[in-house]
Amino acid sequence: MRVRVIGGGPAGLVFAQTYKSAAERAEVVVSDRLGGRCPRGLGVLLSESTRRRLHEVAPEVYRELEPSFVRWDMLEVRRGRERISMHGHDYAAVSRRRLLAALGDRCEAVGVVLKTEDVRRPPDEADLVVVAEGIGSAGRERLAGQLGVRRRTHTPRFFWFGTAKLFHCLTFVVRDGPVGLFQAHAYPVDHETSAFIVQCSERSWLEAGFDRATPQEAAVRCAEIFEDCLDGEPLLAGDQDWRRFTTVGCSRFSAGNTVVVGDAAHTVHWSIGSGTKVAVEDGAGLARALVQAPTLTEGLAQYELARHGPVERLQQAAARSADYFDHLDRHRAQPPALLAFNLFTRSGRLTYTGIRDRDRHYADRYERWFAGRGGGVGTDPVAGPSGGPDATALLTPPPGRTPIAVRGRVLANRAVVRVALHPSGGDPLARVARAAAGRPGLLVLDRLAVTAAGAWQGAPVLDEAGAPALARWIGAAHEHGAGAVAAVLDHAGPSAGRGRADGGRLDHRLGAGAVAASALPAGGAGRTPRALPTGEVDGLLEQFTAAAGRALAAGADAVLVNMAHGNLLATFASPLLNQRTDAYGGSPAHRVRLPAAVTAAVRRAHPGALLGAVVSAHDGLPGGGSVTDAAALVAALVRSGADMVVVEAGQATDEALVWSDQVALLGFADALRAAGAPVVVLGGLTLDADELSTCVGAGRADLCVMERL
Repeated sequence: MRVRVIGGGPAGLVFAQTYKSAAERAEVVVSDRLGGRCPRGLGVLLSESTRRRLHEVAPEVYRELEPSFVRWDMLEVRRGRERISMHGHDYAAVSRRRLLAALGDRCEAVGVVLKTEDVRRPPDEADLVVVAEGIGSAGRERLAGQLGVRRRTHTPRFFWFGTAKLFHCLTFVVRDGPVGLFQAHAYPVDHETSAFIVQCSERSWLEAGFDRATPQEAAVRCAEIFEDCLDGEPLLAGDQDWRRFTTVGCSRFSAGNTVVVGDAAHTVHWSIGSGTKVAVEDGAGLARALVQAPTLTEGLAQYELARHGPVERLQQAAARSADYFDHLDRHRAQPPALLAFNLFTRSGRLTYTGIRDRDRHYADRYERWFAGRGGGVGTDPVAGPSGGPDATALLTPPPGRTPIAVRGRVLANRAVVRVALHPSGGDPLARVARAAAGRPGLLVLDRLAVTAAGAWQGAPVLDEAGAPALARWIGAAHEHGAGAVAAVLDHAGPSAGRGRADGGRLDHRLGAGAVAASALPAGGAGRTPRALPTGEVDGLLEQFTAAAGRALAAGADAVLVNMAHGNLLATFASPLLNQRTDAYGGSPAHRVRLPAAVTAAVRRAHPGALLGAVVSAHDGLPGGGSVTDAAALVAALVRSGADMVVVEAGQATDEALVWSDQVALLGFADALRAAGAPVVVLGGLTLDADELSTCVGAGRADLCVMERL
């Protein structure tokens, strides 16, 4: 078989040497416009799993490179004068120049032909064309429609510098720049040089004047920002410049006799250091599939089947990491200890349990700091010297089991269990007792209509007649171990009167009480709800205030006002569902007026109550409410007296996206905390105990839903 590889990076060279070694009669040619051995970039990170895989597929290459590896087992975060380290890792780095040279030598040794040429179009005589040109692949773009190419360009700017300052491990440095935060990734490339990657937001980049600076001027300015950790060594720009990272993905990896590998097929954000891992596994995986399959078509199909899952999982981790760094300014006020834990766990690949398994001394110190933080008061013992656990550490709970004080009430832990009160789910009393048996810090009773006209069909109504049932549920929750109980107050708005038809299907017919911010079709076969008249606003405030009083009198420890799930208050907050031209519509400030008024009314009537709101961070519809709109809503709610915010997303209408994407929801929680939410409850996901401690320990949320009944 005649094989032409376009691109002389790691993916193309690993494939060429692996396939040629197994298929000696094949004709394999690698064409690269700069030459397969040309040094591009400073160095590459190699995790233990990547080194193991390289040893399996190219043992001769591995043996040649191994003496050049720079190894370390530690990650370090520097913020201000603090240095926070975590051990238990197994990283190595090698210069890209050495890696490409070793792979090129091995290719030639097994009979691969290396050519320095610019191949604009693949030769017609090739039986297989392997496109390995990297992120800017022209070969991929020629087949973009067939491959289903998708792209996302991240807004932050980054610059890949080099420096003679030798760092001894992967080091994350966060500094206050001229405007906003500047962050650096530094790691040794060899025993004389380190890579030093500087990133900042677009706003910081512009306001610092980097858009007008030459690469050499940028190197000087960045060296000034990070002078305390460079020990006087300059930053070297080389032939680099500021860039934005583009995440590339493909629905298919092959079209006809052409297959894309490595960065040409899928990129992973540089912040997780896995580009070489993908390249090695792609190249080796393609070679193995072609050798094992009886035909080229079947080989390409096997490659697709084997690689899509691992690549998607790695891209998901990279997306979480990129999102963290894309919004680094949100974490500016975090204490160094919290910022470091957040950074260590940003991609989701390392959790609280994983940290404890790797470095129990760091985990012990962090638990002591977190448990004694008292809302941010105190010193930072995590940054101190390493040492064994003491008696205090053995008694310190993980972050998810630590108490939290909200408006004078102490919740015993960070776990939240939500119990749906609709009778379609079975006996609410039995479900409440079951949920409370796990002793959650907060048990949420979801949802109680503030008026019969505003209830889903069959949903409990918190009027005088419904209050005794709520008292029984709350009593059962406390009796069986729940720390605190919150009642969710709701007006279904456009969904009032709806229910489930035979077979569980949603009945789209609306009830007589269906009302919304604007008279817009509610979807399905139902009629359009009426727009809430301004004259009925005072009555609505009274309904929520009275229902809150009944909930508190029934024994509830907290009241949550529902402003999500496309209900009445959610339609007012949404720019898509609110088309009003009066004081309750139009600008963001006007759209949040009614939800804020409800919050303020409940706070005035019950000044000592623990009060929160369930908000939608995104409508899940084109043109609908975004996280920016949600941030404006949260800021207004906090000014009106809200103590906590439960973050959900989607479900604004029947057609809206039901959001379960962890990357997005954690990002939403981060954004709403930055908007001023004092206590954030992550409500859109269901987490296990390890995820709970990871999320809470990183400061992404204060409480998280662990179970829904």
